[in-house]
Amino acid sequence: MCGRYTHQFSWKQIHRLLSLTTPEIQFEHSYNVAPTLRAPIVRDLDMGRGVEMAVWGLKPTWSDGRVAPINARSESVATSPMFRGAFKSRRCVVAASGFYEWQRVNGSKQPWYITRADGEAMLLAGLFEIDHGGTTFTIITTSANTLMGTIHDRMPAVLEPESVQRWLAEPDASLLMPAADGVLMAHPVSTRVNLPKNNDATLIQPADRVPPDTLF
Repeated sequence: MCGRYTHQFSWKQIHRLLSLTTPEIQFEHSYNVAPTLRAPIVRDLDMGRGVEMAVWGLKPTWSDGRVAPINARSESVATSPMFRGAFKSRRCVVAASGFYEWQRVNGSKQPWYITRADGEAMLLAGLFEIDHGGTTFTIITTSANTLMGTIHDRMPAVLEPESVQRWLAEPDASLLMPAADGVLMAHPVSTRVNLPKNNDATLIQPADRVPPDTLF
């Protein structure tokens, strides 16, 4: 699954990668985007392709809102009652600087931070819904690649920039793939990321480099 991620990119960086056509909007960087928080997503708007702020945790208009999944499995996204409507007509891209995943080690969980090796934004396949409360979204996950398989058995479906147009234009499940081997890199980080209230640059530093006075 994908339960936390970061975004330190700017609107101009997303514009360069995804050829946005709507006016620029402002949003803050975050080192700890958690479920129920608002974050930028990229989708096709009435005015063209642009960035919109949305709440992480999908709420279809027909649901009572008590269940708001943060992830959707690629294997069943086209048929699941919770996701099939959004998969058919409400797809988006979540631009992340990286994401966190937890590895079980001797009965405890060690968080890892995963980024693209080339330093570019990571483009995650997502779905969105709109109701009277605003826009919500979920991130699609798939099976792990070789690197992620040493940490967890799932990972976000990572789109390459050249696949974004196709993903936004049509519900193509063949695009929902793990990143190719060699695209990502990872390092262990402090358990400070476990608390959503912690949101600073030390969260993404290798665990052995975190200053002692920033720990719990």
